Amino acid sequence: MNKIHVAALLISCAGLASTAQASGSITTTLLPFKTDPSRDLVISATEKHVSSNTACLHFDLGPVARSHPTKITGATLRVIGTSDVQNTQIVRVFETNEQCTGPKTDQGSIATWTIRASGEEARTSGDGLVDVVAEALKEGPNTLSLFLRSESRNSNWSYGSITLVSEDSDKKPRLIVTFEVDRDTSIASGDTTDWIFYSAGKPPVVDRTQIFTGLLADSEPLIHGDDVIVIAGGNVERLSTNGARRWPGVTISNPGMRSAIDRQGRLYNVGSDRQIRLFDLERNGEKIGEMPLDFLPNDTKLDKELTVATGGNIYFATSGTHSYIYGLTPWTAKAAPKQLLPIWRTKTTTGGVATNVVVSPPGPDFMTYTLAKEGFFALDAATGTKSDTSEWKADKNWPRLNPVVSAGPEHEYAILAAGSSNGIVRAFSHGAWYWTQDLAVSQPTIDAKTNPSDPSIVAIAGGRFVRLDLLNGNERCHSDAGLAATSNIILDGESNAYFWNNGTFYIYGPDCKLIKEEPLRDLGENLTLRFAADGSVITRHGTTLYALQRRVADQTLTIDNDQIKDGYAYVGNAVRVSANTTLTAGTKTLLRGKQSVGFGNGFQVESGAELSVQVQ
Repeated sequence: MNKIHVAALLISCAGLASTAQASGSITTTLLPFKTDPSRDLVISATEKHVSSNTACLHFDLGPVARSHPTKITGATLRVIGTSDVQNTQIVRVFETNEQCTGPKTDQGSIATWTIRASGEEARTSGDGLVDVVAEALKEGPNTLSLFLRSESRNSNWSYGSITLVSEDSDKKPRLIVTFEVDRDTSIASGDTTDWIFYSAGKPPVVDRTQIFTGLLADSEPLIHGDDVIVIAGGNVERLSTNGARRWPGVTISNPGMRSAIDRQGRLYNVGSDRQIRLFDLERNGEKIGEMPLDFLPNDTKLDKELTVATGGNIYFATSGTHSYIYGLTPWTAKAAPKQLLPIWRTKTTTGGVATNVVVSPPGPDFMTYTLAKEGFFALDAATGTKSDTSEWKADKNWPRLNPVVSAGPEHEYAILAAGSSNGIVRAFSHGAWYWTQDLAVSQPTIDAKTNPSDPSIVAIAGGRFVRLDLLNGNERCHSDAGLAATSNIILDGESNAYFWNNGTFYIYGPDCKLIKEEPLRDLGENLTLRFAADGSVITRHGTTLYALQRRVADQTLTIDNDQIKDGYAYVGNAVRVSANTTLTAGTKTLLRGKQSVGFGNGFQVESGAELSVQVQ
C-alpha cells in the first residue's frame, strides 16, 4: 500500500494514526524513588520545634513528560500515618534538590498537611505544588524532590514504606498528577474507529481475507495506528492489514498471550516466566526492558487482560488461591522502567476475578471497575479506595461480562452486566446506583459517536439488537428477533455496529435496522473483533489472523467540495476529488483508492488540515 500524509501543507511519508481530541484530564500516580524500600518515611521533631531527621521524597516525572502535557491541572501529595501515637503533627513541604540539603532558599513552603491519628489519610495540594511540578517538567531531568519538615514539637510519625508489595500497598506515599494534552494519541483497544466510511457502492460487502498466511499467531492481535501487532512464532510482529511486514519480527523470550499497548506506542507482554517485557513500536520493536512480577504469590494466575491507563499506570486482576486486583506504577528512576511497584492491591475471594479491569476514560473521575464472583469493585485508580457497591445483588453463578464505562453529563457511568438466559444490567455512577434492568445481554459496548452528550448502550438482548439509554436504561430501539452474538460488538464512526454470530457477520445501523448480513464460513464461534484505522475488522481464529474488509465497488468515487467532511474516509476503486476543492483547517480526511487517487485543478489543503492518501 502506498501512502501520502499531508498536514499543514507539509508532505511526508507516514502511517495513518487514529487520533481524537482528549475529552478530559489525564491522571497518573507516581511512587517515590531513591528511598530505602524497607524503610518507612519518618518525620520527627524535638522539643525545640526543629525536625531531627532529614525526610525527603523524590519523584520521577518521566511518565508525565512522555505524555507531552500542555498544562498541569492538579498535583496532590498523599500520605497515610502509620504510627500509633497521640500527638498531632503539622508538616510543611518544600522543594529541594536531589541531595536533599534542605529547602530551596528562594521560596517558602509549597504545601502543608496535618495528621492526628494512625491510619488517617493526609492529602495536600494547591497551586504551589502544581507550579513546582510544571517547572520540573520544563527544566529536566524531570525529577521533583520534596523536603518534609515537622512544625510540631515532640512529634515522631511514620507514613508507610514503599515496600514492593504488602496488604498495605495503598499506604505508600504517592504523588497524583493531573494534566491535559493537545491530543489523546492513545490507540484504543479496537472497539471503535474514528473514521466515518463513505464508499463507492452501498451497502458494504465484506470479504474475509487471511493476512500473512505463513504466520501462526500465539496472541490476540492488537491495533497500533493502522497496523496489527501480534506475538507469533516467538516474535513481535507488526503487519499491515493486507499482510505486509512493517519490519522483521523481533525475538521475544518466554512470550505470553496477554499484551497491551500504551499511548507512547510501547508494547507490554506478560511472559510465561512472570516478567513483563516492553518493546518500542515506534523504533521497529526495539526491546526496552523487562519488569519482573516478583510480588505475585506463586499460586496466582494472571489470566485476565493487562490494562494500561492513559497516564501510564497499569492494572490487572489475578485468580487462584490468592486473588487480587492490582494497581501498579512503573518505577522508572529517570530511565527505562526498571520494575513494577503496586500502588495498591485489593483482595477478592478464592476463585478469582471474573472480568478484566476497566479504567476510566480521560476526565474528572479516575476509577477502575471489576466484576468478581462475590461482587462489584469500584476502586479509586490512584489509591485503591473502594466505593460502596454492596447493592450489586447479582446471582453468584451468573457469568460476568466486562464492565464498560463512558462519560456522562456530570460524572462517568459504569455499566455492569451479568447473566445468560436470566440476567441483570445496572448503571453505577459516582458512588451510587442509577438504574437496573432485569435483562440478559451480550457483552455490551457504549456508543457516543452519534451524540456524545447522549450516549447509548449497544448489545444483543432477548435475541434482538438493542440500544438502551445510558442515563435511565430505557430501550431506544430494537431489531427483529432471532439474533445472537458470539463476539464483542464494535462501532464505526457512523455508529454502525458490527458483530459475529457463528458463521455470519452482521452490520446494524444506529436505528437498529439491519445494514448487512454476510455469511463467512470457517471463522469459528467465539471471536474478538477489533477495528484497524483503515476500517478493516481484525480477528483471530486459532493461530490464523483474518481481516474482514469492505469490498470496494468497481467504480469511481467522485468527491465534490461540499462533500469533504472532518473525520470521513472516502473509499473506492478510484477516488477523484473535484476541481477547486479545499480541505479547510481543522479537517482530517482519508482518501483510499484501490487503483488510484486523483485531484482536480485548484485542490488545496489549508494549514491545520490533515489529509491521508492510500493507494492499494
